Amino acid sequence: MPKVASRIRHVVSISGVHDLRPILRTGMNATLAIDEAEAQAESPALLRPKDNARITCWVGGGERAEFLRQSALLANI
Repeated sequence: MPKVASRIRHVVSISGVHDLRPILRTGMNATLAIDEAEAQAESPALLRPKDNARITCWVGGGERAEFLRQSALLANI
């Protein structure tokens, strides 16, 4: 395990994008140019949870539905 990862004990996500796969189907991906493999590798919701680390997910009630969904997704993992 990398030295930095071993020091992580608590992460706070604020209106995060935790699953990049939906971006593959948007016009935004013309700029980002990510593929399925990169989307999977860089999506925290798809990674194995780290032992002994907590996560707090915050999202505003007025946020777009996708931010609400993604925060709930990560919090429930």
